[in-house]
Amino acid sequence: METEKSPVPNVNVQELGQQARLANDLEHQLSVWQAIKGNFWALFWSLMVSMCVIMEGYDTILLGNFYAYPEFAKKFGNYIPSDDSYQLTAAWQAGLSNASGVGAFFGAIMNGALVDRFGQKPVLLASLVSLSGFLFIVFFATNKPMLLVGEILCGLPWGVFATTAPAYASEVLPMALRSYLTSWTNMCFIIGQLIAAGVLAGLVGVDNEWSYRVPFALQWVWPAFLIPILFFAPESPWYLVRKGRLDE
Repeated sequence: METEKSPVPNVNVQELGQQARLANDLEHQLSVWQAIKGNFWALFWSLMVSMCVIMEGYDTILLGNFYAYPEFAKKFGNYIPSDDSYQLTAAWQAGLSNASGVGAFFGAIMNGALVDRFGQKPVLLASLVSLSGFLFIVFFATNKPMLLVGEILCGLPWGVFATTAPAYASEVLPMALRSYLTSWTNMCFIIGQLIAAGVLAGLVGVDNEWSYRVPFALQWVWPAFLIPILFFAPESPWYLVRKGRLDE
């Protein structure tokens, strides 16, 4: 019987498979507390990656509430003589509200191919950097088409965050913690919505363009905070094994 050959030089496939089975059996026996104590840094990095989703949750309720902002409506809406007010048309409200979702749809699709080629960490960092650039478009938007394009482009990295966070947690954490940390991704989404609600409530009374520009600008806080931290995050072990980089 011919011995199975490893695609990685100097690696015994049978020995590697036996070690994997032993590790898998041990993982199934861990309690939640044992898993936390033995995998503290994996837990920490999973929490940090999931925090990227806060930005997506923040944005989901941002534009929908801006339609009621007098300064936003005056800048991007049409004058309604009967009400002596400004308002965006229903078509533009629908388009702007769904723009980031369209971008996130394509971002999530692209993420699979990008991660398979480059890995979780480089794609995540590149997405944070690109988001920082795309935010300039929505912050300095002077008309509705510019705002629409900015929202679509911002949606691309948001789609990456939404798919990377649960995948990263499932790949770096033992089984006892996976259900908690993948659920934490949803919690981050809600945290983002709560932050946005607080920001919007605090700025609704501002009678100039900063009432809607400041909420856009606050989205730069997360890349500035997360990029330096995630630069030191480990790559997904699943990706490294698939690429034969076993030493790493």
